[in-house]
Amino acid sequence: PNAQHPPPLLHALGLLEERAGNHAAARRHLNEVIEVDPSFTQAHLALGKLEEGLGRYEAAARAYQLGATASQRGGEPGPVQLWQSWARMEQYRRRPQSAMRLYARAARFYPEDARLLTEWGKLAAELGDVEEARDIFQRTLGLQPAPPPYAFQSAAALEVREGEIDAARAIFSRGVATLVPALRSGDDALAEELVPLVHAWAVCEWRHGDALAARGLFRQAEELSPAPCSWVFM
Repeated sequence: PNAQHPPPLLHALGLLEERAGNHAAARRHLNEVIEVDPSFTQAHLALGKLEEGLGRYEAAARAYQLGATASQRGGEPGPVQLWQSWARMEQYRRRPQSAMRLYARAARFYPEDARLLTEWGKLAAELGDVEEARDIFQRTLGLQPAPPPYAFQSAAALEVREGEIDAARAIFSRGVATLVPALRSGDDALAEELVPLVHAWAVCEWRHGDALAARGLFRQAEELSPAPCSWVFM
């Protein structure tokens, strides 16, 4: 390894080479980082994404695994992004049970990561394990601070698919009641995330016969949007 260069510089060089399409050079720099400092998990993540993008899935899995399980200075495992990327790749490779195991492992280390739990719950729902999905979503929606709107939307979507419309309404209502009052002026990011949640609720009401409630929710979605979004009425 090129010991005269510190890991952050080698990592930056690896990213530059990747952007330039020099994959072999990028791989070399990122591997040098890992040799010098195995706990530098940004290099594991970048290497995993590089290999995945090239279709070298086994190499990508090794990079994600080494980074996810690399002991950090405080003794904790690698960051949640490595676990998420690894699990997402397994889903893409049509290995959902492997992804489920990874989500379960990651959730033991990151029990309050709303995005991780939401993706885990969605996969459980896709696999038809409704009760497990409900349990995961229940954990997610109980987090403090409250999870993002997407978590409520995903949990409600499960109930809609299962025909439990009252349960879906309760989740939609809980999400809106929790998150809309937390919206601050200028918080466009949260506002943009809230629009699909309210829109999904409106569509649910429309499809199940409550046109009046649906119209009110469509209007609310439009009012929440920080930019014009006539699509909410489509």
